[in-house]
Amino acid sequence: MSSVIANDDPSAFAIADIESDMSAVHRVDDIYSMPAPKFFSLAWRLPHYQGVMRDRVIALQREQEDTQPGSPAPAAGRPVPRGAASAPAPQPVTEAALSDPLMSKIFEFG
Repeated sequence: MSSVIANDDPSAFAIADIESDMSAVHRVDDIYSMPAPKFFSLAWRLPHYQGVMRDRVIALQREQEDTQPGSPAPAAGRPVPRGAASAPAPQPVTEAALSDPLMSKIFEFG
């Protein structure tokens, strides 16, 4: 099934890239027929594999580093190797996040 977003929409390129990477990495031919939780669990991992979405994340990280004045170079002055994605900064866990019913489907608390 083809993308349902018009090609003049900038997000259409992201959807097409996700469709392509899902096909190449996870062998999913029709992302629109997948249950949403399965789709997001696979799509969330796409930047960790070689593909267009990984390239987009790296480009965004470099763009953010370039636009933040006075930001230190990654890894204490060492350049990030081409194609390597740095780990995102850890986010604090909130009580609201832990009480989300979807969390119980991902993690077991007890």
